[in-house]
Amino acid sequence: MLTQTFSLAVLLGTGLASAQRQPLVIVDEAPYAFGDPFGIEATGEAFGLAPIQVTASNGRIYIGGNQTQPTNCSSAQTVHDFATFIWRSDRTFWLYGQDPAHAQQVWADVGADGLTGYSTGKEATPGQASLSPFEIDVNGTRIVTFNGVGAKGCPEDSTKPTTAPFGIWFSSEVKPGNLANCFDVTLKAYKTPYRDACTYSHLASCDEAPESCGSMKDPVGGIPPARE
Repeated sequence: MLTQTFSLAVLLGTGLASAQRQPLVIVDEAPYAFGDPFGIEATGEAFGLAPIQVTASNGRIYIGGNQTQPTNCSSAQTVHDFATFIWRSDRTFWLYGQDPAHAQQVWADVGADGLTGYSTGKEATPGQASLSPFEIDVNGTRIVTFNGVGAKGCPEDSTKPTTAPFGIWFSSEVKPGNLANCFDVTLKAYKTPYRDACTYSHLASCDEAPESCGSMKDPVGGIPPARE
C-alpha cells in the first residue's frame, strides 16, 4: 500500500506541478471577513509537495485542470486560470462575480456522496443538493469543510486516474459515487485581494436559451451506480 501511495504521489505531483500555472499573489491567510475574495488550494499525499489550485468550469468545481475562461470580468485581464470564491455569513460559498443576474452559488449534493458544483442564476441545483454549511477554519489551518466533512478528489476520466481535473467530493466514503481511485485531500482557503470578479462557464438557463436550456439536476449523467 505504501508503494502504491508513493507511486500515485509521484505521478500526480509531477504531472500536475508541471501542467498548472501558479497564482502570482497568494496570501497564506483565511479571508478576514465575509465577502472577501479567496482562492482554494488542495494538498495531500497524492500531490507530493506542490499544492494544486481549484478551478471552476461548466457547473463543477475541480482540483486542477484547465479552467474554461470566465467572462464578464471586472478588469481587462484576459487569463483566469483559477476559481475565486466568497463566503457569506449564512455559511454559503459563491463564486466571486459582479453580475447579480448570474450569481453562482456552490452546492454539495448529499444524495451523490458530496459531489460539488455550482448553479448559475435561476439554474436548478441537483435534487438533494445542500447549499450550506461550508466552513473555513479562520483561526489557524484555513481548512475548508462541508457539514464537518473533509474533501476527496476523484478522477474525471476513469481511464486516466492520475490526470487532472479531479472532481471534489465532500464525503467520508472510500469510493464516493462508487468511483475508483479517489483520494483524501485537504482544501485550504487563501486570500486573493487582486483577483477579478467574473462569471464562470455554465449551462444556459431557460431564460437565456429556451430551446436548449439545461439544468444541473443530473450533473454526472445519471443516478450513481450502487455502491459495492
